[in-house]
Amino acid sequence: MTIRTRPLLGLTTVAAMLFGGISPAISEPQPSDRDTGSLQVSEVLSQDTARVEAGRLLVLGSPHLSQEFPEDFDPEWLDGLREVLKDFSPDVVAVEVLRPRDILTKRHLDDRRDDWDVVLDMFASGVISRAEAVREHGEMSWAAARQAQRGLLEGVEADGLDPEDRRKLIAASLASYDYHTGLLHWAQLEESARQPGQGLDESSVDALNNALGASNEAVQLGVLLAAELGLNKIYQIDDQFSLGIQSMEDHQALQESLQKTDIHSEVAAVYKEATKPAMEKLQEDGDLLPLYRQLNSREYAELDIGTQWAAFFDERLDEDLARTRMARREARDLSIAANIREASAHYPGKDVLVVIGASHRPFLESYLSDMTDLDIIQLEQLLD
Repeated sequence: MTIRTRPLLGLTTVAAMLFGGISPAISEPQPSDRDTGSLQVSEVLSQDTARVEAGRLLVLGSPHLSQEFPEDFDPEWLDGLREVLKDFSPDVVAVEVLRPRDILTKRHLDDRRDDWDVVLDMFASGVISRAEAVREHGEMSWAAARQAQRGLLEGVEADGLDPEDRRKLIAASLASYDYHTGLLHWAQLEESARQPGQGLDESSVDALNNALGASNEAVQLGVLLAAELGLNKIYQIDDQFSLGIQSMEDHQALQESLQKTDIHSEVAAVYKEATKPAMEKLQEDGDLLPLYRQLNSREYAELDIGTQWAAFFDERLDEDLARTRMARREARDLSIAANIREASAHYPGKDVLVVIGASHRPFLESYLSDMTDLDIIQLEQLLD
Protein backbone atom coordinates (compact mmCIF):
# COMPACT_ATOMS: atom_id res chain seq x y z
CA MET A 1 0.00 0.00 0.00
CA THR A 2 1.27 3.46 -0.83
CA ILE A 3 1.04 5.80 2.11
CA ARG A 4 0.78 9.49 1.35
CA THR A 5 2.91 11.63 3.58
CA ARG A 6 2.50 15.23 4.57
CA PRO A 7 5.29 17.52 5.79
CA LEU A 8 5.33 17.13 9.56
CA LEU A 9 7.44 18.69 12.27
CA GLY A 10 9.91 16.24 13.77
CA LEU A 11 9.06 14.94 17.22
CA THR A 12 12.11 16.65 18.75
CA THR A 13 11.06 19.95 17.20
CA VAL A 14 7.52 19.55 18.54
CA ALA A 15 8.88 18.74 22.00
CA ALA A 16 11.12 21.80 21.90
CA MET A 17 8.20 23.98 20.89
CA LEU A 18 5.97 22.65 23.65
CA PHE A 19 8.44 22.58 26.49
CA GLY A 20 11.34 24.79 25.51
CA GLY A 21 9.63 27.75 23.92
CA ILE A 22 11.50 27.38 20.59
CA SER A 23 9.66 28.77 17.60
CA PRO A 24 9.62 26.59 14.47
CA ALA A 25 11.38 27.86 11.41
CA ILE A 26 8.21 28.01 9.36
CA SER A 27 7.10 31.21 7.74
CA GLU A 28 3.61 32.32 8.75
CA PRO A 29 1.27 33.14 5.88
CA GLN A 30 0.35 36.76 5.57
CA PRO A 31 -3.24 37.65 6.45
CA SER A 32 -4.01 38.27 2.78
CA ASP A 33 -2.88 34.70 1.96
CA ARG A 34 -5.20 32.99 4.43
CA ASP A 35 -8.49 31.47 3.33
CA THR A 36 -11.04 33.06 5.61
CA GLY A 37 -13.88 30.76 4.56
CA SER A 38 -15.22 27.84 6.59
CA LEU A 39 -13.09 24.72 6.54
CA GLN A 40 -14.70 21.68 4.92
CA VAL A 41 -13.49 18.60 6.78
CA SER A 42 -14.40 16.27 3.93
CA GLU A 43 -12.30 18.34 1.51
CA VAL A 44 -9.23 18.17 3.73
CA LEU A 45 -9.61 14.39 4.00
CA SER A 46 -10.67 13.82 0.40
CA GLN A 47 -7.36 12.25 -0.67
CA ASP A 48 -7.33 9.95 2.35
CA THR A 49 -10.94 8.81 1.96
CA ALA A 50 -10.59 8.33 -1.81
CA ARG A 51 -9.32 4.76 -1.33
CA VAL A 52 -12.62 3.64 0.25
CA GLU A 53 -16.04 3.67 -1.36
CA ALA A 54 -18.43 5.93 0.51
CA GLY A 55 -21.99 4.90 1.16
CA ARG A 56 -24.73 6.66 -0.76
CA LEU A 57 -27.31 8.66 1.17
CA LEU A 58 -30.72 9.46 -0.29
CA VAL A 59 -32.78 11.89 1.77
CA LEU A 60 -36.22 11.34 0.25
CA GLY A 61 -38.49 14.32 0.82
CA SER A 62 -42.10 13.26 1.18
CA PRO A 63 -45.48 14.88 1.75
CA HIS A 64 -47.11 13.78 4.99
CA LEU A 65 -49.52 11.38 3.35
CA SER A 66 -51.99 11.26 6.23
CA GLN A 67 -52.43 15.03 5.96
CA GLU A 68 -52.54 15.22 2.17
CA PHE A 69 -54.75 12.15 1.71
CA PRO A 70 -56.64 11.57 4.98
CA GLU A 71 -59.43 9.50 3.38
CA ASP A 72 -58.75 8.49 -0.21
CA PHE A 73 -55.15 7.26 -0.14
CA ASP A 74 -54.31 4.30 -2.37
CA PRO A 75 -50.98 2.50 -1.70
CA GLU A 76 -50.74 1.68 -5.41
CA TRP A 77 -50.03 5.37 -6.09
CA LEU A 78 -46.54 4.66 -4.74
CA ASP A 79 -45.80 1.59 -6.89
CA GLY A 80 -43.58 3.49 -9.35
CA LEU A 81 -41.56 5.14 -6.60
CA ARG A 82 -41.23 1.86 -4.70
CA GLU A 83 -39.65 0.23 -7.75
CA VAL A 84 -37.10 3.03 -7.94
CA LEU A 85 -36.27 2.66 -4.24
CA LYS A 86 -36.12 -1.11 -4.54
CA ASP A 87 -33.53 -0.77 -7.30
CA PHE A 88 -31.57 1.58 -5.03
CA SER A 89 -31.68 -1.26 -2.46
CA PRO A 90 -30.55 0.58 0.69
CA ASP A 91 -28.88 -1.31 3.53
CA VAL A 92 -30.28 1.15 6.09
CA VAL A 93 -33.79 2.59 6.20
CA ALA A 94 -34.52 5.51 8.52
CA VAL A 95 -37.83 7.27 9.08
CA GLU A 96 -39.15 10.47 10.67
CA VAL A 97 -40.23 8.91 13.95
CA LEU A 98 -39.08 9.64 17.49
CA ARG A 99 -36.40 7.30 18.81
CA PRO A 100 -37.43 4.83 21.55
CA ARG A 101 -34.96 6.21 24.08
CA ASP A 102 -36.20 9.75 23.45
CA ILE A 103 -39.79 8.72 24.13
CA LEU A 104 -38.65 7.02 27.32
CA THR A 105 -36.75 10.13 28.42
CA LYS A 106 -39.58 12.53 27.71
CA ARG A 107 -42.23 10.32 29.31
CA HIS A 108 -40.44 9.46 32.52
CA LEU A 109 -37.26 11.43 33.09
CA ASP A 110 -37.78 15.01 31.92
CA ASP A 111 -38.94 17.79 34.22
CA ARG A 112 -41.05 19.63 31.61
CA ARG A 113 -43.84 17.08 31.64
CA ASP A 114 -46.69 19.39 30.66
CA ASP A 115 -45.03 20.52 27.42
CA TRP A 116 -43.61 17.11 26.59
CA ASP A 117 -46.95 15.39 27.17
CA VAL A 118 -48.43 17.62 24.48
CA VAL A 119 -45.53 16.86 22.13
CA LEU A 120 -45.69 13.11 22.72
CA ASP A 121 -49.43 13.16 22.15
CA MET A 122 -48.80 14.84 18.79
CA PHE A 123 -45.89 12.70 17.60
CA ALA A 124 -45.95 9.37 19.46
CA SER A 125 -49.42 8.67 20.84
CA GLY A 126 -49.90 5.54 18.72
CA VAL A 127 -46.46 4.17 19.57
CA ILE A 128 -47.06 4.76 23.28
CA SER A 129 -50.54 3.19 23.31
CA ARG A 130 -49.23 0.06 21.57
CA ALA A 131 -46.33 -0.18 24.04
CA GLU A 132 -48.66 0.10 27.02
CA ALA A 133 -51.01 -2.54 25.63
CA VAL A 134 -48.21 -5.06 25.09
CA ARG A 135 -46.49 -4.33 28.40
CA GLU A 136 -49.77 -4.70 30.29
CA HIS A 137 -50.62 -7.92 28.46
CA GLY A 138 -47.18 -9.46 28.94
CA GLU A 139 -46.20 -7.79 32.25
CA MET A 140 -43.00 -6.55 30.61
CA SER A 141 -41.00 -3.48 31.63
CA TRP A 142 -39.37 -1.17 29.08
CA ALA A 143 -35.88 -2.35 30.04
CA ALA A 144 -36.86 -6.02 29.83
CA ALA A 145 -38.51 -5.43 26.45
CA ARG A 146 -35.42 -3.67 25.12
CA GLN A 147 -33.15 -6.48 26.28
CA ALA A 148 -35.43 -9.13 24.79
CA GLN A 149 -35.57 -7.27 21.49
CA ARG A 150 -31.80 -7.08 21.23
CA GLY A 151 -31.40 -10.79 21.86
CA LEU A 152 -34.07 -11.72 19.33
CA LEU A 153 -32.62 -9.37 16.70
CA GLU A 154 -29.29 -11.17 17.09
CA GLY A 155 -31.16 -14.42 16.48
CA VAL A 156 -32.69 -13.07 13.28
CA GLU A 157 -29.30 -12.05 11.96
CA ALA A 158 -27.69 -15.36 12.89
CA ASP A 159 -30.23 -18.06 12.05
CA GLY A 160 -33.56 -16.44 11.29
CA LEU A 161 -36.63 -16.87 13.47
CA ASP A 162 -39.64 -19.15 13.41
CA PRO A 163 -43.04 -17.41 13.53
CA GLU A 164 -43.40 -17.77 17.31
CA ASP A 165 -40.04 -16.18 18.04
CA ARG A 166 -40.70 -13.47 15.47
CA ARG A 167 -43.95 -12.62 17.28
CA LYS A 168 -41.92 -12.41 20.50
CA LEU A 169 -39.59 -9.98 18.73
CA ILE A 170 -42.56 -7.94 17.52
CA ALA A 171 -44.03 -7.78 21.03
CA ALA A 172 -40.68 -6.74 22.53
CA SER A 173 -40.24 -4.07 19.84
CA LEU A 174 -43.67 -2.61 20.46
CA ALA A 175 -43.18 -2.68 24.25
CA SER A 176 -39.89 -0.76 23.95
CA TYR A 177 -41.38 1.99 21.73
CA ASP A 178 -39.66 0.58 18.63
CA TYR A 179 -42.99 0.25 16.85
CA HIS A 180 -41.71 0.45 13.29
CA THR A 181 -39.18 -2.35 13.74
CA GLY A 182 -42.02 -4.43 15.16
CA LEU A 183 -44.18 -3.56 12.15
CA LEU A 184 -41.30 -4.49 9.83
CA HIS A 185 -41.22 -8.02 11.25
CA TRP A 186 -45.00 -8.21 11.19
CA ALA A 187 -44.86 -7.49 7.46
CA GLN A 188 -42.30 -10.29 7.05
CA LEU A 189 -44.60 -12.87 8.65
CA GLU A 190 -46.79 -15.03 6.45
CA GLU A 191 -50.39 -13.87 6.71
CA SER A 192 -51.39 -17.12 8.39
CA ALA A 193 -48.87 -16.37 11.17
CA ARG A 194 -50.21 -12.87 11.85
CA GLN A 195 -52.18 -13.89 14.89
CA PRO A 196 -52.23 -13.27 18.67
CA GLY A 197 -49.70 -14.95 20.91
CA GLN A 198 -46.24 -14.53 22.38
CA GLY A 199 -47.17 -11.21 23.97
CA LEU A 200 -49.50 -9.87 21.28
CA ASP A 201 -53.21 -9.57 22.03
CA GLU A 202 -56.08 -9.05 19.57
CA SER A 203 -55.88 -5.26 19.77
CA SER A 204 -52.18 -5.30 18.84
CA VAL A 205 -52.82 -7.65 15.92
CA ASP A 206 -55.61 -5.40 14.61
CA ALA A 207 -53.42 -2.30 14.95
CA LEU A 208 -50.50 -3.92 13.12
CA ASN A 209 -52.71 -5.17 10.29
CA ASN A 210 -54.31 -1.75 9.87
CA ALA A 211 -50.93 -0.02 9.89
CA LEU A 212 -49.72 -1.96 6.85
CA GLY A 213 -52.24 -0.13 4.66
CA ALA A 214 -52.10 3.26 6.36
CA SER A 215 -51.51 6.55 4.54
CA ASN A 216 -48.14 6.98 6.21
CA GLU A 217 -44.87 7.48 4.33
CA ALA A 218 -42.77 5.95 7.11
CA VAL A 219 -44.71 2.72 6.63
CA GLN A 220 -45.37 2.72 2.89
CA LEU A 221 -41.88 3.83 1.79
CA GLY A 222 -39.83 2.80 4.82
CA VAL A 223 -41.17 -0.27 6.59
CA LEU A 224 -42.62 -2.11 3.60
CA LEU A 225 -39.54 -1.48 1.46
CA ALA A 226 -37.28 -2.72 4.28
CA ALA A 227 -39.45 -5.82 4.63
CA GLU A 228 -39.19 -6.55 0.93
CA LEU A 229 -35.41 -6.11 1.07
CA GLY A 230 -35.13 -8.46 4.05
CA LEU A 231 -33.80 -5.86 6.50
CA ASN A 232 -34.18 -6.47 10.23
CA LYS A 233 -34.37 -2.99 11.74
CA ILE A 234 -35.89 0.41 11.11
CA TYR A 235 -33.94 3.41 12.37
CA GLN A 236 -35.97 6.25 13.89
CA ILE A 237 -34.19 9.56 13.40
CA ASP A 238 -36.66 12.32 14.31
CA ASP A 239 -35.91 14.68 17.19
CA GLN A 240 -38.13 17.04 19.15
CA PHE A 241 -35.70 18.02 21.91
CA SER A 242 -35.31 21.44 20.30
CA LEU A 243 -38.81 22.23 21.55
CA GLY A 244 -37.10 22.97 24.84
CA ILE A 245 -35.72 26.12 23.22
CA GLN A 246 -39.17 27.71 23.06
CA SER A 247 -42.09 27.28 25.43
CA MET A 248 -45.36 25.90 24.16
CA GLU A 249 -46.99 29.26 24.98
CA ASP A 250 -44.52 31.12 22.75
CA HIS A 251 -44.96 28.54 20.02
CA GLN A 252 -48.73 28.93 20.10
CA ALA A 253 -48.46 32.73 20.16
CA LEU A 254 -46.37 32.63 17.00
CA GLN A 255 -48.81 30.26 15.31
CA GLU A 256 -51.68 32.60 16.09
CA SER A 257 -49.70 35.51 14.68
CA LEU A 258 -49.04 33.59 11.46
CA GLN A 259 -52.77 33.07 11.11
CA LYS A 260 -53.80 36.66 11.96
CA THR A 261 -51.28 38.26 9.59
CA ASP A 262 -52.38 35.98 6.71
CA ILE A 263 -48.80 34.70 6.34
CA HIS A 264 -50.01 31.13 6.81
CA SER A 265 -52.59 31.40 4.02
CA GLU A 266 -50.13 33.19 1.74
CA VAL A 267 -47.58 30.40 2.15
CA ALA A 268 -50.25 27.72 1.64
CA ALA A 269 -51.36 29.39 -1.61
CA VAL A 270 -47.80 29.31 -2.97
CA TYR A 271 -47.48 25.57 -2.27
CA LYS A 272 -50.89 24.79 -3.75
CA GLU A 273 -50.03 26.57 -6.98
CA ALA A 274 -46.55 25.02 -7.18
CA THR A 275 -47.75 21.43 -6.76
CA LYS A 276 -50.92 21.79 -8.84
CA PRO A 277 -49.52 20.12 -12.01
CA ALA A 278 -48.23 17.10 -10.06
CA MET A 279 -51.53 16.72 -8.21
CA GLU A 280 -53.42 16.87 -11.50
CA LYS A 281 -51.09 14.17 -12.82
CA LEU A 282 -51.99 12.03 -9.82
CA GLN A 283 -55.67 12.35 -10.66
CA GLU A 284 -55.00 11.33 -14.26
CA ASP A 285 -52.52 8.49 -13.78
CA GLY A 286 -52.82 7.42 -10.15
CA ASP A 287 -49.07 7.92 -9.74
CA LEU A 288 -47.34 9.94 -6.99
CA LEU A 289 -43.91 9.71 -8.60
CA PRO A 290 -44.23 13.11 -10.40
CA LEU A 291 -45.01 14.78 -7.06
CA TYR A 292 -42.03 13.13 -5.37
CA ARG A 293 -39.85 14.12 -8.29
CA GLN A 294 -40.88 17.74 -7.78
CA LEU A 295 -40.55 17.69 -3.98
CA ASN A 296 -37.00 16.36 -4.32
CA SER A 297 -35.82 18.88 -6.90
CA ARG A 298 -33.48 21.80 -6.28
CA GLU A 299 -36.15 24.19 -7.57
CA TYR A 300 -38.65 23.03 -4.97
CA ALA A 301 -36.07 23.26 -2.18
CA GLU A 302 -35.38 26.88 -3.12
CA LEU A 303 -39.12 27.58 -3.21
CA ASP A 304 -39.63 25.96 0.18
CA ILE A 305 -36.81 27.82 1.90
CA GLY A 306 -37.71 31.10 0.26
CA THR A 307 -41.39 30.76 1.20
CA GLN A 308 -41.92 28.80 4.40
CA TRP A 309 -38.70 29.63 6.21
CA ALA A 310 -38.24 33.15 4.87
CA ALA A 311 -41.65 33.86 6.39
CA PHE A 312 -40.10 33.85 9.86
CA PHE A 313 -38.22 37.01 8.94
CA ASP A 314 -41.40 38.82 7.88
CA GLU A 315 -41.70 42.19 9.60
CA ARG A 316 -45.32 41.46 10.53
CA LEU A 317 -44.18 38.93 13.15
CA ASP A 318 -42.67 39.39 16.58
CA GLU A 319 -38.99 39.30 15.66
CA ASP A 320 -37.71 37.48 18.75
CA LEU A 321 -40.37 34.77 18.63
CA ALA A 322 -39.88 34.20 14.91
CA ARG A 323 -36.08 34.10 15.02
CA THR A 324 -36.15 31.69 17.94
CA ARG A 325 -38.59 29.51 15.99
CA MET A 326 -36.18 29.44 13.05
CA ALA A 327 -33.31 28.54 15.35
CA ARG A 328 -35.47 25.79 16.81
CA ARG A 329 -35.97 24.33 13.36
CA GLU A 330 -32.25 24.46 12.60
CA ALA A 331 -31.45 22.80 15.92
CA ARG A 332 -33.98 20.05 15.22
CA ASP A 333 -32.52 19.32 11.79
CA LEU A 334 -28.99 19.34 13.19
CA SER A 335 -30.09 16.69 15.70
CA ILE A 336 -31.81 14.67 12.97
CA ALA A 337 -28.63 14.86 10.90
CA ALA A 338 -26.67 13.52 13.88
CA ASN A 339 -29.16 10.67 14.27
CA ILE A 340 -28.78 9.79 10.58
CA ARG A 341 -25.00 9.80 10.89
CA GLU A 342 -25.20 7.63 13.99
CA ALA A 343 -27.36 5.09 12.16
CA SER A 344 -25.05 5.03 9.13
CA ALA A 345 -21.98 4.59 11.35
CA HIS A 346 -22.98 0.96 11.93
CA TYR A 347 -22.80 0.29 8.17
CA PRO A 348 -19.59 1.82 6.72
CA GLY A 349 -19.78 2.16 2.96
CA LYS A 350 -23.42 1.02 2.83
CA ASP A 351 -26.36 2.85 1.27
CA VAL A 352 -28.88 4.72 3.41
CA LEU A 353 -32.45 5.81 2.70
CA VAL A 354 -34.08 8.47 4.87
CA VAL A 355 -37.82 9.04 4.44
CA ILE A 356 -38.76 12.43 5.86
CA GLY A 357 -40.94 15.49 5.32
CA ALA A 358 -39.83 17.37 2.21
CA SER A 359 -39.06 20.63 4.03
CA HIS A 360 -36.32 18.89 6.05
CA ARG A 361 -34.44 17.67 2.97
CA PRO A 362 -32.39 20.76 2.00
CA PHE A 363 -31.36 21.40 5.61
CA LEU A 364 -30.26 17.80 6.15
CA GLU A 365 -28.37 17.66 2.87
CA SER A 366 -26.58 20.87 3.79
CA TYR A 367 -25.59 19.61 7.23
CA LEU A 368 -24.61 16.11 6.05
CA SER A 369 -22.69 17.25 2.97
CA ASP A 370 -19.46 17.50 4.97
CA MET A 371 -19.55 13.95 6.30
CA THR A 372 -16.42 11.93 5.51
CA ASP A 373 -18.01 8.65 4.43
CA LEU A 374 -21.34 9.53 2.84
CA ASP A 375 -22.13 10.64 -0.70
CA ILE A 376 -25.45 12.44 -0.96
CA ILE A 377 -27.42 11.47 -4.05
CA GLN A 378 -30.66 12.81 -5.48
CA LEU A 379 -33.84 11.03 -6.46
CA GLU A 380 -33.39 12.44 -9.96
CA GLN A 381 -30.17 10.44 -10.31
CA LEU A 382 -32.07 7.22 -9.67
CA LEU A 383 -34.67 8.18 -12.27
CA ASP A 384 -32.19 8.86 -15.10
